[in-house]
Amino acid sequence: MPSRAVIVHDLADAERAIAAAARSQAPLLLLSAPGAAATLGPAVFREIVATALDRADAPPPAVEAVIDCGTDPGHALRAIREGCRSIRFQGPEDVVRRIAEIADAAGAKLIDDAFESLDLGLSEIDDDGLSAWLKPLAA
Repeated sequence: MPSRAVIVHDLADAERAIAAAARSQAPLLLLSAPGAAATLGPAVFREIVATALDRADAPPPAVEAVIDCGTDPGHALRAIREGCRSIRFQGPEDVVRRIAEIADAAGAKLIDDAFESLDLGLSEIDDDGLSAWLKPLAA
């Protein structure tokens, strides 16, 4: 997956990011807002991404959605139980290792990579700018 992530806070953000990635033919890494597993909830995040993809005129070449669980292992476990396939969790090494094992057994994975990210909740970037920002990732 790409080394750049678009941080989304709601359905409108997800729809914008998906449309921009489709226009630029770039793979898309959708990252929830920091700690969204605690505030938004994993099931709601999954539904936001699914709805945005369903509404898209054309999908991007690839989309990976990552729920941020912060440092609470309970939120990471909940995300796994609620069907999230890509989870961001930070904690003590032994806890991360155990959560990774549980995720793997459930068909999910922990994502701990560092991403260059664009937060749509904080940025005033327009749609053309978002497409251009994603364009270097197009194959």
